[in-house]
Amino acid sequence: GTVATVTRGETAELVRWGLEVYRRAEDAGCGGNDHALSSLFTALARAVAAGAWPGDDAVTRCVGIVNALVRESDDVLSDNVLSDIENVGRGRKAKAKAPKPNAAVWSALVSVCARAGRAREALDALELMRARGHALDSYTLASALTACRGGVAGASAASSDANGVFATGPAGGRRRRDALEGAREAREGLTVFERAPKSASASAYVRNAAIALYAAVGRVDAAFALYEEMKAESAIDGGDDARTFSSSSSSSSAAA
Repeated sequence: GTVATVTRGETAELVRWGLEVYRRAEDAGCGGNDHALSSLFTALARAVAAGAWPGDDAVTRCVGIVNALVRESDDVLSDNVLSDIENVGRGRKAKAKAPKPNAAVWSALVSVCARAGRAREALDALELMRARGHALDSYTLASALTACRGGVAGASAASSDANGVFATGPAGGRRRRDALEGAREAREGLTVFERAPKSASASAYVRNAAIALYAAVGRVDAAFALYEEMKAESAIDGGDDARTFSSSSSSSSAAA
């Protein structure tokens, strides 16, 4: 049979329709449906991955929707998802009376951030999700690590010119700050991974994401130690082994 192919234009049109349907539902007082939201966010994540929708716009839209849902419980999110650590505290106090959005919506939000390479938003969403009583799961953790990896890659690319030399002047200063911020967020993401319960961190795809992030920040020993741990536990084989070895090898190259 013939496999139907959806073009970028068609993907973007589907997202526009999804956003319009959600807007109409919200106007009718039904906008907080968790299932609809997680589906909409997932569609946005896929559109970003396909190059059919701008990542920054997708993150902004999803953050705005989540912001509206949590505002009534005084967990006010800033433009970067989380205003400050005090809001996480208020989230903990309010979680019993403010279950929305559910874990699937938070997970889909982190996935959008991962596709867009927006590490700060992913980490802040992860923190507030947990503060509101939702357990960390493998998929969401892997997405957060992927977002951190994308943040490092984006900051590194922005910080250098075509010859790999730091730019000078005000622009160069901003790019260097971006690079430092990307590295800081990567370390924060790795701390989340290292402190995560085994129920969330033990899967091969989460540890592959962690190895790639270790590689990005040049932590060679940690990358290879995790690779060896996975081998000892028979957590990798075949294609997974190849991907994991590639990630750990890139760590060695990055540090060389």
